[in-house]
Formats: sequence, structure tokens, C-alpha cells
Amino acid sequence: MTAAAARSSNPVPFSEPPWLAGLPSPYYTPSHRRWQAACRAFISDRLTRHAVEWEVAETVPAHVYGDFAAANMLAPNLPAPLPAAWLRRLGLGELPGGLSVDEFDYTHQAIYTSEVGAACPLMRGARRWRWRWRWRGCRRGWGTAG
Repeated sequence: MTAAAARSSNPVPFSEPPWLAGLPSPYYTPSHRRWQAACRAFISDRLTRHAVEWEVAETVPAHVYGDFAAANMLAPNLPAPLPAAWLRRLGLGELPGGLSVDEFDYTHQAIYTSEVGAACPLMRGARRWRWRWRWRGCRRGWGTAG
């Protein structure tokens, strides 16, 4: 195991980007590393842990949106750069990981999208396959699509 792999949180080789495994990068700053750690902790606690349960129920509980809002994790869904003056007037000056809304850039947004996207296939993927199975069965007369 290489030193970079030892620093990674995932034991699967090449499953994390090199910058996350500790290799130097001219693009990622300490602010990006803190943001990624905060996003991963939040997403794994609030989404990944419950993904299968919500997939079976075919719904996401309403409180999840409140959880995201309370943790200031809805603002990263706005296009980068964030409207910092507007967000500060609303009382949102800092995002998780100690990231100021003024610092939020396209790379922070890409990190957020990547972390959310890593959690969501658990829900999206199973639903897509179930829909295909129902559609094929309905076309072949095996039952209904509902």
C-alpha cells in the first residue's frame, strides 16, 4: 500500500481522486479539503445511511429538506459563485467546514455535487431498474406498471 492510499478514507485502490488521497494538487486548497470532509460526513450521516430504507419506501421524508436547510447545505445548490451579499443578509455567512460564502467557488460546487451524487445512485439506480422491470412486464402482459 502506498503512502497516498494509506491516507485515503476508502480502502479500494483508485476509488478516490488523487488530491483526496493526499497527493499534491495545484487546484485543491485546504478549504476544498475541509469542505469535502464536511460534505462527506453530512451526506453519509443524512443520506447514505438511510438510502435503502427510503428507496424501499419510494419517498424521502420531508424532514430531510429541513435537515439540509438547518445545516446550510441547501445554498451549495445555487450556481457558483454564490450570491454572498444576499446570503449574508439572510444570515448565512458560513457553510459547513468553516467555509465562508465568499470563498465558495466552482471547485467547491463540484465537490458538493460529487459527494451528493455518490449517495444518490443508491436511490436512483434501484428505482430505475424497478421501473424498467415493471415496464417490460407490462409490455409483455405480466401485470400492471403500478
